[in-house]
Parts: sequence; C-alpha cells; structure tokens
Amino acid sequence: MSDGKDRNGQKERARNVTVGMRRIRRVMRRIRSMSLQEFKRCIPMAAEMNYYRRIRKLVPELASYKAETVLHVRAKAEERGCRNLRQYYQKLKNDPEEIRWLRPKLTLMGTHFFRGDDWGYFIENALSKFEGRKGLRVWCAGCSSGEEAYSVLTALLDYVPLEEIDVLATDYNEELLEKCRAGSYFNMHLPEIPERYQKYVEQGKSRFTFLPELRAAIRTRPLNLLTDVYPAPFDVILCRNVIKFFSWETIPQVQRRLAASLSPGGFLFLSADDDHNDIEMIVHPHEMGLQQLENRCIYRKHA
Repeated sequence: MSDGKDRNGQKERARNVTVGMRRIRRVMRRIRSMSLQEFKRCIPMAAEMNYYRRIRKLVPELASYKAETVLHVRAKAEERGCRNLRQYYQKLKNDPEEIRWLRPKLTLMGTHFFRGDDWGYFIENALSKFEGRKGLRVWCAGCSSGEEAYSVLTALLDYVPLEEIDVLATDYNEELLEKCRAGSYFNMHLPEIPERYQKYVEQGKSRFTFLPELRAAIRTRPLNLLTDVYPAPFDVILCRNVIKFFSWETIPQVQRRLAASLSPGGFLFLSADDDHNDIEMIVHPHEMGLQQLENRCIYRKHA
C-alpha cells in the first residue's frame, strides 16, 4: 500500500514540475513579446490587483482562469467606460446585469477556419479513419462563432455522408452561438478554407454563407466548460484555443472530462496555436486512457 502511495506521490511531483516548467516558459515568452507600452501598462496594474481579487468574489469562475486574465478584464472595464478596476468593481457590485455581460466575454478571442498547422495531419490520421462510418458524433467545445465546427464538418464530408454526421457546437457566449447558426462570414475569411471545401458555401458581395444543409447539420447549445455537465459520448472532440485561458489547476480537470466524453477509439484535438501547445498538451495522456499522436495536441482514446 505504501509503495502505491509513494508512486502516486512521485507522479504528482513530476506532474507539478512539468506544469511549473511550462508556466515559466509561458511567462518568459510573454515578457519577451511585450512592447514597451504593454510593459508600462502592467506597472499600475499591480496596484489594482486588490480590486481584481474583489471582482473574483463577484465572478467566482474567474478563479479558474489564469492570473493573466486580469489584463483581459481590465480591457473589458475600459470598453465599458471605466478607467480602472476600482471603478469596474463598483459597477459590477451595483449592477448584476454587468456581471452577466462579463461572464461570456472571459474567453472571447478570434478564431479562424482550419486554424493551426495540424489540420492536415488531423484529417489524414484521424478523420479519415471514419470513412463509411454511420452515426458519427462530433463535439466542438468552445466553438466561438463556428469556424471550427464548419471546418471539421466540411473535412468529414470527404469520408462520411452528411446525413450520418451529427455536430454539436457549444460555447458560453450565446451571441457567438447565433453567429454559428447563421453560418455567414466575411469574404476576407474565405481563403482560410481549402479550395476543395469552398463548394459548400454560397458567396455574396461581402459575405459567404454555408449551404443550408450544412447549417442544419450543426446543433448549438450554450455550455460552460467549467461548471456544466459534459455531453457524451463523441467520436471526435475539438476544444481548441480555449483551455489555455484556464488556471494550471483547472486545465487537467477539463482535459480529463473531455477524455471521459470520448467514445473508445475517438479523437481529441486540442491546441490551435503552436505557441500554446506546451500549455494544452496533456502531461500524462495514458492516465486518461489516451494515446498521443506524434507529439501533437491530438489524442486517441484506447479502444
């Protein structure tokens, strides 16, 4: 029994060291990439941290996000006409509607079609495995405005008939889910879609829209990855450019829950940004019943 506890303790210490090293690399990259203006902006932020801690009490889920989220909250405060976090704390304290406005904005970042260098590998080594499959279930977790959902759907059409594909797209922000349902995007984003998949859109003067049958194949649903029950099971799960915003303690918890939502033999596709691969990469995938594919943020659940 003691040997088992020792081994578990060693694993936990090794995990903490690995996570700590990732955090150091992340901070150093952030410092090196900061402009002088950004660096100067961080100086007065230190004095505002007391009010950020108070804001975290009003919006408890902030405790599950990285400390750097304070910069994001500060930007939202300025967007709402507040000069600092002290003013924004008072606004949040006196206006519950402001708290409801802020919550879905915590991870609001830009996204793209077929984002990242791993898409070609993912199609060839994961999606192609489902050729001829019936009743394929896909979950795009943290789908934002839907680019990821339409990317995986169009790529799958090379291998699986549309009527056999069910895509669930979830996000905390219902405004973004509405954009996903509309399936309409500015023409400037069309080059992001490989030419062979552009046959699935109708192009207008300023926007292109996915065909009605593709839009109908994507179900949307509001879901908070931190607090809600995860749907299951799925053959493919994409959760990209999302969990990098969570705290170091929260990331493995979310990864474990995503892995549990996979069907045997299913694939999990994480990081969409090479700069954050070391953050979103699962430290011990075998403990979650996963096999990592070629040192990428792509995993397959053991059958």
